[in-house]
Amino acid sequence: GTYGTLAFGTQTANQSGSGERSGSLGAVYFPFADGWTAGRVDGQGGLLNGVGVAPSDITRVAAGEYAVTIPGVTDATTAGYLMSIGGTNNYDITPSAQAQASGGSWTVRQTYNDDDSLVDNQFSFVYIPNDTANLIAGRVSADGTLDATLQAGSPTVVQESTGRYRLTLPGVTPEDGTLLLTESGGSPAAIHYVADGGDFVVETKNIPGFVAEDAQFDFVFAPFAAPLTPFAPATLSITAFDATSTLGGAVTLNADNTFSYDPAGVSVTPGTSVDDTFTY
Repeated sequence: GTYGTLAFGTQTANQSGSGERSGSLGAVYFPFADGWTAGRVDGQGGLLNGVGVAPSDITRVAAGEYAVTIPGVTDATTAGYLMSIGGTNNYDITPSAQAQASGGSWTVRQTYNDDDSLVDNQFSFVYIPNDTANLIAGRVSADGTLDATLQAGSPTVVQESTGRYRLTLPGVTPEDGTLLLTESGGSPAAIHYVADGGDFVVETKNIPGFVAEDAQFDFVFAPFAAPLTPFAPATLSITAFDATSTLGGAVTLNADNTFSYDPAGVSVTPGTSVDDTFTY
C-alpha cells in the first residue's frame, strides 16, 4: 500500500457544546515515498511506521505527552515546523507541538476537548524544514508577533482582537491552497481559520470552553498548483565532457546543459544497431 502522513487545516464555524459538529476542512497528504520526515505513533509512544525517524526518536513522557526528536535537527525552535494530528476517531482530540529550546525535539500533546486533560492517543506528524523550497510559513506568538527566527516567504500578521489573527501571504489566497495550523506554545488551544477575501483569519479558542483566547501557533501554507517537496531541486553544472564518443560520434554541450549527439562519425553495418557512450 501507499503510506504517508495526512495533515489538516480546519475551516469551521463557531460552535461549542457536546456532540459532534460538521465543518469544512482542508487536508494535505505527505507521502513517505517523497522523503518527508514523518511518522505514525501509537498511544504508548511506539512508532507504527515512518520515514527519517526511528523508534528511539519517539518517547512517551507522560499520559498524552510525547517527545518527538527529528534526527539532524540541532535547534527545533528555528529549524522548521512539526505538524501533528490525532490518529483515531474515539476521542475529541486537539493536538499541539511545542519546539524545545535545546536539541531537535518537540513536545506533542493530545488534549481531550471535553475537560482539558491529556490522553494517550495515536497521532501522526510531519516535519517541514524552514528552508523547504517555495515555503510560506511562520510562527505567530500569542500577541500576534511573527517570530523573526522562524518564518519563510514574507508573511504578515495582524492581531485584530483576542484570539483572532489576520494572515496575509504574498502572492496567494485561500483559493490557492490549504493552511496547516498547530498550537505551538504549550497551552492547549483549538485553532481554525476562515477565508476572508485574500486573507486567512486564524482564530484560537481555549479548551474546554471554546472561548476566544490568545495562543501561539505555527502555520504552513500548502499550495495546490505546486505541491511542497522536501528537497530543493539540485543545481548542477557540467565542467567537462567527451567531445567525441567511444565510437566516434560528435558530442556538443548546449547552453541549457543538454547535449547534442551527431553519429556521423560512427561506423554501423546496415541492418544492425550499436550502443555508443560518452562521459561527462
